[in-house]
Amino acid sequence: METRYYLGIDGGGTKTHACLIDEFDNTISEAFGPASSIDTVSLETSLASIEKTYAGLNVKPALTGLFIGLGGIAGETDIRKYVAAVRALPFVSPETLVAADNDVMNALASGTGTLEGMALIIGTGAVCFGMKAGQSWRTGGYHYKEGDAGSGFDLGLQALKHYARVIDGRHPVTDFSLAIGSVLAITDFASLVQYFDKLNRTEVAKLAPIVTAFATIDQYAYKIVADAADEIRLLVETVYHKLGFADCDLTIVGGLGNADTSYRDLFLHNIKKISSAIRIVKPIHSPARAAAAIAKTKWLESIPSGK
Repeated sequence: METRYYLGIDGGGTKTHACLIDEFDNTISEAFGPASSIDTVSLETSLASIEKTYAGLNVKPALTGLFIGLGGIAGETDIRKYVAAVRALPFVSPETLVAADNDVMNALASGTGTLEGMALIIGTGAVCFGMKAGQSWRTGGYHYKEGDAGSGFDLGLQALKHYARVIDGRHPVTDFSLAIGSVLAITDFASLVQYFDKLNRTEVAKLAPIVTAFATIDQYAYKIVADAADEIRLLVETVYHKLGFADCDLTIVGGLGNADTSYRDLFLHNIKKISSAIRIVKPIHSPARAAAAIAKTKWLESIPSGK
């Protein structure tokens, strides 16, 4: 009997991560590729990123199951459209069970290996998701044009707004603003207007490390992270109360959420104020590895009982 293989994909606004496991839960191969979140790139670009990431795997066996947790998927219509498109990719056979959902599913499963508790993603975007006894609730993560409060994009956007005030004299020049200007290579009104007009979510999010680096020494950078940390509290607090948790595990995933910065210190402090019964846990798997486990679970659930 041939070994079954399951592929999990975690598609974000900065990168895509693929993880291949076998039916015995051994990790066989992993690969990384460019952004595939459909609120960051087009559907065509997303599919191309998935295919490019798959190409980076060391081994490419026939897939029994495939689960893609993708940023930007919002509801059944998106799921059906994306699954149909993925089925046309050359590495997906007609026999492969294909499923997709928002990347919050990967994040939640990465924490304890189950779809129970809460997950907080803080990367290019920010979203909180929870499940309790089959019920779920989600906060945030609408779209970067909504603002995506608490995210890397949000920190970058607020830095840009501050920099606009520096250029026209409403805020003073500081080392923080000089650092922003150096990265942007922009020093005048007209150029910044053009930058805003062609705003790129991923590029704006790359300003977030500048904000967190200056947050302990610059009042404007500190205000940005303090406001964002309060938005993170609101995301978590709402999910916690909507699902009626008495206590629960909260898994934090994402580069910004796990970076050792004053921003992390602030939002963790805010979360603890919600309830001391919220346990911050480190993921036991990467989100991509969790997606592979979801692919396996979905395939097992698809088998008629008794077979």
